Amino acid sequence: MWTFNCYILFLFAAILPMISCNRTELIVLKPGREWRCTFRQTDNCGIVNQSLMPSNFSYLPESELFGDVGLYYLETSGCSRQGARLMTPYFRWPPHVRSICLTIRYIIFGKGVQQLSLLKQDRKNAVLWTDIRPGTGRWQLKHITVSVYSAFPARFFIESRLRNETGFLAISEIAIHDSYCMSK
Repeated sequence: MWTFNCYILFLFAAILPMISCNRTELIVLKPGREWRCTFRQTDNCGIVNQSLMPSNFSYLPESELFGDVGLYYLETSGCSRQGARLMTPYFRWPPHVRSICLTIRYIIFGKGVQQLSLLKQDRKNAVLWTDIRPGTGRWQLKHITVSVYSAFPARFFIESRLRNETGFLAISEIAIHDSYCMSK
């Protein structure tokens, strides 16, 4: 019996990476601590492209763009595909936490990015924020206060709508802190 179960487990271990490359780890946030990913390290913090989307971001841990090193980058020039989406790992909050501050540092250049959105998925999907302004070519820092429930782990999507025009979208940092966002 044990040999049979180990054989089945071995088969699943060999097959699962082919089915999906998306990591589904759970990150438990400690009280008063911040989770931050700057993409400078060789680990992408568990943030991955969603499978089966028309376009994909490129993970560039050693590339520099306007002073920021390490990023996810999406080129829109010559792109006939309509969208791309990054997914974070799942997060669980301490029981006393009712809201978090989600921060993203990004740059949009040109007319190829029609929309950038942040979504939360826990017991349901919710759009947290959308930027539909034309690309300025300057780094932007967005802070979003998000309501959370300790009983439901959540993950976040960074989603873009694209068109075949010159431009790019880059993300150099994502952070989560266990309190509401302070005005800056």
